This record gives sequence, C-alpha cells and structure tokens, in this order.
Amino acid sequence: MDNISVFLPPFSPDYSGFCSALFSLDGILVIHDAGGCTGNFTAYDEPRWFGSSSHVYSSGLREIDAVIGDDQFFIEKINKIVRESDNRFVALIGSPVPTVIGTDFKALAHIIRTSTKVPVITFDANGIDYYDVGASSAFLAIAKNFILESGEKIKNSVNIIGATPLDLGNNDPERSLCSFINDAGYTVISCWGGNSKIDAIMQSGKAELNLVVSRSGLAAARYMEEKYGIPYVTGVPIGESAAKFFSVTISECIKDSKSRIRLNNLDLDKSKNNGTACIVADQVIGNSLRECLISDFGFSDVIVCSFFEMDSTLSIPGDVHLNSEDGLENLISSGSFDVIVGDPLIQPLIGDVKLIPFPHIAISSRIFWNDSLQYFGIEGSKYLKKYLNPYHVT
Repeated sequence: MDNISVFLPPFSPDYSGFCSALFSLDGILVIHDAGGCTGNFTAYDEPRWFGSSSHVYSSGLREIDAVIGDDQFFIEKINKIVRESDNRFVALIGSPVPTVIGTDFKALAHIIRTSTKVPVITFDANGIDYYDVGASSAFLAIAKNFILESGEKIKNSVNIIGATPLDLGNNDPERSLCSFINDAGYTVISCWGGNSKIDAIMQSGKAELNLVVSRSGLAAARYMEEKYGIPYVTGVPIGESAAKFFSVTISECIKDSKSRIRLNNLDLDKSKNNGTACIVADQVIGNSLRECLISDFGFSDVIVCSFFEMDSTLSIPGDVHLNSEDGLENLISSGSFDVIVGDPLIQPLIGDVKLIPFPHIAISSRIFWNDSLQYFGIEGSKYLKKYLNPYHVT
C-alpha cells in the first residue's frame, strides 16, 4: 500500500524515457505494444511530438500474437518501414506485455539487422521502471553504438548529455543552454536528448568535455570518459553565482582532463543561515538548484530528494530517495523546511510550507509543460527571487 498515489499521477515510464532520448536522431522507434504505451508517450510524455516528423510506431500487438508467440508480423512491419524510409537505425522498445511473455528482443534485432542491414538497438522496457532508467539506457546505447572513433579533439568543444524535455522542460532549454555555453566561449558539438541529429551525435567523441545535465546522462558520460578520455561535469548553471563558476569549472576540467561533480554544497558558504529548503527534482538539476539557494540567497541547509534514481556520488548527507508520495509527506512533516522547490502537483503533500513551483514533465506531464520558465544563469536567481522575497533575499 505504500506505493499507492492519492495526489500524484503515474510518472513517465521507462519506454518514454528511452524514446525521448532518441526522439530527434533520425531513427525508427518501435514500441512493441497494443498501442496504449505508444499513445501515452506521444500524447503525454513528449511535447516535441506535436508537429514533429519523428518516426514513432506501435507494433500493434494483439492478444492472439501474444498467445501463440508470433513475431513474424512484427518483423515484416519493421522491414516494410525500413524499405520505405531513409532512417538511420531501428530501436525496438518493450512494454508490459512483451515483458510478461518473455519476448526475445535481441533475437528480433538480429533478424531485422540481417534482413535490412540497418543498425538495431533494443531496450527491454517493462513499463514499471521510471523514465530515467529508459533514458539512461538510451544514452548508453548511443555511446556504445554510434560514436565514431574520435581522432583529434575540437578545441573548447562540449557535448550536452541528458537534455530531454522530461527533465529540462519544454521552453526550448537546448537553445538557452547552448547560447549560455557559446557566450562562455565554447562550442556545442551535440545535445543528447535535445534536437541534435545522428550525424552530430556521431562526432561526439571529438569533444573536450561532456556536460551532464540530468542523472540519466551520467552512465553515458562515464562510458565516454573511459572509452574516449572525455571528462565530464555534472550540473546546469542556475543562478548568478553558478553562472560565474560554470565557465571556470569547464576551463579547469578541460585543462586537467579530470571529471568534476561541480554542484556540492559542502564547498559552499552556508554561514548566512537564511533558511532551510527541500528540493524535489531530478538529482542533477536539484543539486544545481541547491547551489543557487545557498550561494545566491544564503540558505544554510538544503536537501535534494527525488522519486527517481539517485547516484551516491552526487549526494550529500541528508539527501533522500523517495519511494512514494507518503515518503515525501513524511519527510516534510518530520522536518522544518522554510521552502520546498518542486512540481506544483506536490502541493497537497507539503502542508503549509511555501512551494516554489518548478514543473517536472516526468511528474505532471502536459499539465504545466507550456508554462514559460527560464532558469539558466541569472534568470534562475530572478525566478526564485519572485517567491523568496522579502524574507530570504540577501
């Protein structure tokens, strides 16, 4: 009963995260389902779907096919689509029914790869894990299958990894982030999870640095560090202080080729003691918000919690992984927080504590995805300041 949600909707599932990560890459994305999972992704988890030309398909799995284990119809459909299009790869994505009946996606991929001569990647989604698991698997699959041997590095160049709308929002965050990076004197080779095409992704090995902007990009960044010697930095520049530190960190990381977990409030000045806060978000974005609250507004104690997976290397004492909405409600009631930062839908769970709305599409879907929210650089401080005045602004 602990996992029953009364106030929060079902979060974006693993197949949505996988598809979102691959959405712009000129591939054929096929979810092996009866149509419901595909409809859930396109209508509720992917704001770019509306007006797009991306190829996302449902296999049209029917009961009789599941009962007798007939995969031939699935193979023939995909072969037909490949013949009639110029897409660069095929992705086969699972759903609850294939999980139950034990569909062998690796075997299907081998058959389709042999008959079409097109690269095929697979993901055994079960529809139970959350979006971040799928996105992380997709980014790792990209890193392992599509990057060309790097050759010479491009000076002062960066990849952005983990930039799906499920985490960064629907207000063209890629454009804003790329502009911020360009203004700092660096070139963006590719934006994984954003709108970069497969040709840009293939050149990612030439970058001098990977900027990991969500937890789902971390596994791919670690793989690329080992395989191509590309160091990484985690975080997004939220707030005035972080914006200033951002360029310095990138420069130092490129110079010494050592990865950095940039956002760690153990290194920040917490002497002002202007308040306490709890941030409910993706772990990497939550860490970035934490730095902003401490550096720009003088908060003394800020914890990050998330309903989604958290990496121990990005956590500090006090950070919490949430297993249910009861977990959040108990955390807030047992603490003494002045401010909560998180999706507006968590409002019923936090009582009378002040909420700073920070929509997370993976939680609230399309309810808030058209809300305009600019938070990179000084815009982040301006946004938070609207809710923190007059008590927490120093």
